[in-house]
Amino acid sequence: MNHGKRWAILPPKKTFCEGVLGFKGITIALDRDDFSGTWDERYWKNVPGPFYSTIFNTMSLMASSHAPGHLIHDDKCEFFWKPPCTEEEYADCIVAMWCDDIDSYGVDGNEHWSPQLVAEWWNRRGELLDWANERYRCTSEDARTFWSQSEGMTDRQLLAQHIDFIENEAEEYLRSYIFLLLEGRAAQSGDSLPMIEG
Repeated sequence: MNHGKRWAILPPKKTFCEGVLGFKGITIALDRDDFSGTWDERYWKNVPGPFYSTIFNTMSLMASSHAPGHLIHDDKCEFFWKPPCTEEEYADCIVAMWCDDIDSYGVDGNEHWSPQLVAEWWNRRGELLDWANERYRCTSEDARTFWSQSEGMTDRQLLAQHIDFIENEAEEYLRSYIFLLLEGRAAQSGDSLPMIEG
């Protein structure tokens, strides 16, 4: 693991994408109130971060096809497997949620996650890896769905990215995210990151 890396986690925003997103030539402006998913309905597999899907996600798969580098789907619903950490990724995720069932997503995760809840999610990473590895084994080598085709990859390649994130990057990210929750700002080079405890 590269302990010198600092995830460029964006601070909470009151208005997420006003006049900055272009989709098929159309600029969309969305306020956080447009996303009506609630924290109590959050699907547990969502990686800690500002965005999350709920258990009422309709499985249209529209979101994961627009942002496969961040959203994935199981047999229940779509969920965020990797957080947005740049302005471009942030915008991609907003557009993806907008194209799907916007009522089944929440954007207030930073107001609800705590170091203890992050640790609880981290302690269940084995369940995520079991699911991802099993799906990888059951997916043919050249399988391509609209989920993976939008990235020019196979389903297996995207699943491999998901597995690699959990095994090699998630711990560093989560420590940076806990820093954000505690300090109210993204960690910079030289900052000491808290451990995941719980």
